[in-house]
Amino acid sequence: MISSNGRTITFTNPTEETSGTYKVIAALYGCQAEATTDLVVSLCDNFYVEARNPLNGELTTKMPRRPNTTNVYDPMVLTVRDFNGSKPLYLNNVTWSSTTTSPTIGQDPLTVKAVTMGKYTANLGAGCLVSVDLSAQPCTVLEDAFKNCGQEPTAPIADNNTLTALAPGDYFNAGDYEVRVLTITATTGTANTTRWTGTGYTNFSVGGLAQTTFEVDFTNISINQCYQLKA
Repeated sequence: MISSNGRTITFTNPTEETSGTYKVIAALYGCQAEATTDLVVSLCDNFYVEARNPLNGELTTKMPRRPNTTNVYDPMVLTVRDFNGSKPLYLNNVTWSSTTTSPTIGQDPLTVKAVTMGKYTANLGAGCLVSVDLSAQPCTVLEDAFKNCGQEPTAPIADNNTLTALAPGDYFNAGDYEVRVLTITATTGTANTTRWTGTGYTNFSVGGLAQTTFEVDFTNISINQCYQLKA
């Protein structure tokens, strides 16, 4: 939409080809004035991938872990939407990919079902890619009371399934310390296990006093699907 002094021109479903410099000419009683405006349409700026838990309708990127399991999750529904919350059904050549398991196409190309954690990407065409990272909550959510320097950590949950998806903003537990990931890189270790190298931070208190934030660097570590440091 272009608007000037109450005069409005509306573009319906603009594409990148709609971009350009537009000249507006106003004439009244023999007087004429000109003005120009630049319109830039970037397809990628208009859309995002919505992640929803179909069991309760919650918008979340955390996959729901099934009760009494460590590595079984209920599927998520991913949908391409514009920032008005609508499905752009005129995008009919959308293709999907994932860093883990290929998603299952739903009722239309804009919707898929995701059954594993990982990064899911929708290719909208014209070089535009929109994506979302799916992860899960740790099996055990640590309380602040556990984060005291010098205390012995609790024993980890027995889970030998290696985590294969980790993204900035996720948390994992190193003993009784909760580490938030800032940067992350994955490599493949022995027996096709995933190893992680990156940075993060954790909080803990000394002597029961105010909590302090510490930076964390980790190299070639292994994390299980309960988001616990294994090695």
